[in-house]
Amino acid sequence: MKRILALTLAILSTVAIADDIVINATKINKSTSTITQSVSVITEDQIKEQGFTNVTEVLRQNAGIEFKKVNGPGHYAYIKMRGFSTGHILLVVDGVKITNEGAPDGIGAIINQMDSDSIEKIEILRGPQATLYGANSTAGVISITTKSGKNIKPELSIGFEAGSLDWEKTKASLRNSHNAGDGNVNYSINLSKVNSDGIIEDEFYEDTSEQLKLGYTINSIETGLSFWQTDNKYGYAELIEPYDERTKQNIYGFQIPDPNQYSATKSRLISSFLKHKINETISHKIQISTTESERKTEDSPDGVLGSIVAPEDGFFQGNSSYNQGEVVSVEDRSTTSYSRFEEKSQQISYNLLYQNDTFSGALGLEDHQAEAEKQASYLIGLVDGELDYRSTFINGEYSIGQSGVTLAAGLRNDNYDGWKNTTVGSIGINYNIDSVSIFSNYGTSYKVPTLNQTTGNYGSDTLTPESGTTFESGIRQQLMQGRLVWDATLWRTQLDNIIFFDSTIPNALSWNEFGKYNNGSKQRTKGIELNIAFSLTPELTLQSNYTYTDSHMKAKDSRDWERTVQIAKNKGNIALFYSVEKISTAVNVYYSGSRLRWKGDVEMESYVRVDVSANYKFSDNFEMYTRIENLLDENAEEGLGYQPLGTYAIAGISYDFF
Repeated sequence: MKRILALTLAILSTVAIADDIVINATKINKSTSTITQSVSVITEDQIKEQGFTNVTEVLRQNAGIEFKKVNGPGHYAYIKMRGFSTGHILLVVDGVKITNEGAPDGIGAIINQMDSDSIEKIEILRGPQATLYGANSTAGVISITTKSGKNIKPELSIGFEAGSLDWEKTKASLRNSHNAGDGNVNYSINLSKVNSDGIIEDEFYEDTSEQLKLGYTINSIETGLSFWQTDNKYGYAELIEPYDERTKQNIYGFQIPDPNQYSATKSRLISSFLKHKINETISHKIQISTTESERKTEDSPDGVLGSIVAPEDGFFQGNSSYNQGEVVSVEDRSTTSYSRFEEKSQQISYNLLYQNDTFSGALGLEDHQAEAEKQASYLIGLVDGELDYRSTFINGEYSIGQSGVTLAAGLRNDNYDGWKNTTVGSIGINYNIDSVSIFSNYGTSYKVPTLNQTTGNYGSDTLTPESGTTFESGIRQQLMQGRLVWDATLWRTQLDNIIFFDSTIPNALSWNEFGKYNNGSKQRTKGIELNIAFSLTPELTLQSNYTYTDSHMKAKDSRDWERTVQIAKNKGNIALFYSVEKISTAVNVYYSGSRLRWKGDVEMESYVRVDVSANYKFSDNFEMYTRIENLLDENAEEGLGYQPLGTYAIAGISYDFF
């Protein structure tokens, strides 16, 4: 069944590819019919129609993106894109980089805990976007635009959801625009509160999210303010798993309830901008932003947590060894384990834009200042650091007459305090022949070391950035008067000078007096992304995508390439959407191929997950919706040792007063 589905996905591919949508995350507006890289756009209507409870599931249905997501709602999620992990994927919210230079792995948590009801649009830019955004975008950029009051009908709504694991969500939204003198003011306010249990006893999730956007336009001037914040906390079970090399025959994993083990995250963004349209072709914009992130974990000693049965002879737990079948008492740690991480950034950007029928260009200046500090029970003292840089970039797109050829190029220089200048570039071409577009792009990229890697017990202040090169080429086509849209993209990326933990370096601060971060490993990924959207009838649409990813790592001084862990070679979706009058329904079949666990020794099973959703409008003001994930209760193995979520369902109602 799984192999048949994988083959079907390879032939019938998709995620919705819209008919010539304008992409805003490229800083100069570009069209999906001429852009020289692979892109996807997700609208708020698409998110609403499927009743998504978080952004993780929204993104999972798109080509090139996958997650390692374990435990219950709101818990940690590790995002992967084109074979790369979180540190090579940049998150942008309302034009502001959520960089997390101190701990970029936190981006997965932010995405998983972000309120999907506050989102107006998601743009996925695949491949390196370093000429636009600088570091940490080798795999691509996920740009999220929160809701505004522009170009929408007035809205004042409240809603409530309930579902599996005692999921409860209360939400409210206000969006509108008004004439104010000679200008127009628009605003959007979205609030939500979530409470949920977890899969294991004592697990829980709590979240409060606020989103506010204000805008004012008068004549040739537009100004605005954006505020977004999420404050959440979740409790999670203790995981017992082997750290030594294993096989599928002797691997094991256990989760034990832990009443006082939790993770709490608070993220905040405040941004304001002023845009002035000088004439019909020239405009400029200044944006000033701040971001803050606070994350803490804590595990208090709770004595005996429970018991398990030893899976093999010589099973070691605590300070004792047990034979297979013996009952093993599991005790919590004897002292409190904790970590505290805080990060702040200030970002100022200025863009000068020029756009006419044949040429679009942007000249940009940026000043970025970030500081972070960390305390942890395993660190000696306070670890802190700063990452400041100033940037200059230029990007342009030129259409050559009536030939159908579009050329794109970009160049960026980032001047870091403490490092030499880093310069990256890109060049691309798109050629339109009737309904067919052929495109190619080459770009360079880089990733900066994190606070953990440069400071603290295992940090090294001699680390230098990783560097990457990517080439991609593809084809897009519209058939049957736009009812059938498909594309295919091939890519290949080489990443050099990768930062890794080198256990051979002497280190007096380490528990065994060895181990520090070092440069020198390599990674290469290549693959294909296929997409199709087919309007079978005015009411019925088929969407599908397939991604093949071949990702390998090579350790420093090694001649062997080894398969990258936690990356599926094959993944895809097939979805059917049906909408008529007041009813809209969707069925999505998600396939994930096998992946290696984090140790690289054991292959996790592939799985097929079926999700269904339905939305019914009783009137113009009142609607009801439901979403069921993993309808067939498939054993969706995303992390060995973790108890699968199983079938998960929610139902909700929404009432609009306008």
